[in-house]
Amino acid sequence: MLRVRLTKRTVFLHSLLPILLAVYLSWMPFSEPILNEVSLEYLRFSEAYPLGYPVFLNVIELFSLNRMWVVHAQIWFFAFSVFYLSLSIFKNTNNNLHSLLISLPILFNPYSLSVHYAILPQSLFLSFSLLALAFFISSFGRCWVLNLAGFGFSIACCILLEANGWAYLILLLFAAPLIARKNNCSFAKVFFIPAVVCTLFVTIESTTHSAVHERSTDKPHAPHVFFGAALMDTTQDSPYAEKDPRTVIWSLIETELANVRAEIWQTASFDDRVSLLNYHKQLIKNGFAQQEISQAAQLLEKSENEIRMDIANARIIQDPLAFLKITWDHYRALWHVDYRLTYPLWIISVLTLLIGLWCLLSGVKFNPMFALAFICACALQAQTLWIAHVGIGPAHIVTQLGSLLSTLFIALLIGFYIAVVSPLRNDA
Repeated sequence: MLRVRLTKRTVFLHSLLPILLAVYLSWMPFSEPILNEVSLEYLRFSEAYPLGYPVFLNVIELFSLNRMWVVHAQIWFFAFSVFYLSLSIFKNTNNNLHSLLISLPILFNPYSLSVHYAILPQSLFLSFSLLALAFFISSFGRCWVLNLAGFGFSIACCILLEANGWAYLILLLFAAPLIARKNNCSFAKVFFIPAVVCTLFVTIESTTHSAVHERSTDKPHAPHVFFGAALMDTTQDSPYAEKDPRTVIWSLIETELANVRAEIWQTASFDDRVSLLNYHKQLIKNGFAQQEISQAAQLLEKSENEIRMDIANARIIQDPLAFLKITWDHYRALWHVDYRLTYPLWIISVLTLLIGLWCLLSGVKFNPMFALAFICACALQAQTLWIAHVGIGPAHIVTQLGSLLSTLFIALLIGFYIAVVSPLRNDA
């Protein structure tokens, strides 16, 4: 095992750049408003969102009612997360340059700099995503309980901040064999410690959310899933009774949207099909069968989004392949923006994921940077698949997931360098 001794000088050097950037961002003039309509929903503890960010806002209010304190807290927590990621990489490679190469693109990514100036959970989500990577690489180097618990806690915080944090649960499954194989320890230990910690905090949030909102029925993802199910390339019969109000909505989907479905799926050009999907998405989400959905909600004593999910789930169960087809188009559309740039990045991430899975199944040991690149690829693909399915999450992959993309690419290059040019010394 590579053993690196941390000195005060090393800690200072790795903290210097994040601190300097945080100081600059804290004092830099900023003219854009930090509050918007969504920010107000978080301040009101809206039932549509997890409790993580509203709780953070209330903690800051204990110290000051000045909203700029929220911005400063987000900036400095981001600086800490980059510092800890940099330090974790150094501990596993004994190379300051490797840490610097990964930290610089994260620190100076324009999206990373601007996201902190809004009272929205994206800043903390980014910071906890980086902390999850940091605790993973720390656990990969040394399988301590605190490192494993920190990994699970970081993923739990991502879930508590934004719904797309659920996509990170797959990291628990893929990280465990990497850590266990590297440290020659029990798979049960490296899987269950972070999984239990994550489950504990998510359960506490879920219980508290139910207590605060009594009966929370709002499902923010329902309009997107309903839209996808309504435009599936299929025709289906209603599974509901003739007098069930959901049968009326089902009939409207089959009759009024038949021409729309035909137009979309007979379009050969992917660009044209995506344009049609985006156009009809807004029409269906905002106004399709609104009166009938409201009446069904009243008669069945459910929320409108619950009615949408009832119909969507029934259609998906009848023809899951048709839903996978439209989800695949949503997934491709996420990577199709500026495709000359995004397609090469998509290829790199998918190849990293596939080769990593093959190495994992073959029993090949990863060096630290290959392991980090593989986990980043898992996080990227999980995020985009989640967004394609439920429609919640960042819409522009390159800008909003740029930190994961840059970490993946640079870690991959460093991994090859370590494997071929400068293998790490093994003290075990």
